[in-house]
Amino acid sequence: MDRDTIFLENLKEKLRRCPVLNGRDAFIRSAVLALLVKLDGEYHLVFQKRNPNIRQGDEISFPGGRISKKRDNDVLGTALRETEEEMGISRGKISILGNLDFVIAPTGNLVDVVVGVADVRSLAEFEPNSDEVSRIFSVPLSWFRDNPPEVFSLQLQAVPELIHRNGEKEVLFPAKELGLPPRYHGTWKGGRLPVFVYRWDGEVIWGITARIINDLITRLFSVN
Repeated sequence: MDRDTIFLENLKEKLRRCPVLNGRDAFIRSAVLALLVKLDGEYHLVFQKRNPNIRQGDEISFPGGRISKKRDNDVLGTALRETEEEMGISRGKISILGNLDFVIAPTGNLVDVVVGVADVRSLAEFEPNSDEVSRIFSVPLSWFRDNPPEVFSLQLQAVPELIHRNGEKEVLFPAKELGLPPRYHGTWKGGRLPVFVYRWDGEVIWGITARIINDLITRLFSVN
């Protein structure tokens, strides 16, 4: 083979793998477990309400957290470890069903989603860590099927400079120095991000958690 053929064949081989997100490792990496339980003959999703004294306190979420390279072998390891620590259920009682698409938050967090089912007869078998979780509750899958999320939006912006409380300016992206058009020298608008919201029994489930629910329900009950 000539040099061009060898070059192109080599490139073709390197492009053979399935595409992943460009710059994936630049994001904060987290993993969550969308956990199912069967209660009264029907499958439910299990949620936790976060302790009000921790980050994102009083919000509704699936168990999960930041991926630890020291403690976890993979995304599944993170999801199971965090579920044990937060919800107080042994990974031995959890069967893994698969994965949903990962989610990217505007805050720069990339969340991998694992789906599993817990072998329990009631939520009383969970022993949540009160330092992180104030309560655990479940919602039937059929309720999400019959109640689509409300859809709102957030306006995203690109901010190349920050002014701190002490008045000091921090240049994050030197658009002017790089000679870029003036429209990039200050804050400029990005797109609008759809935000899904479910209202259940006085609780609001929104953000990444609601997006994960919508993905699962769409896959599960799609007619295609």
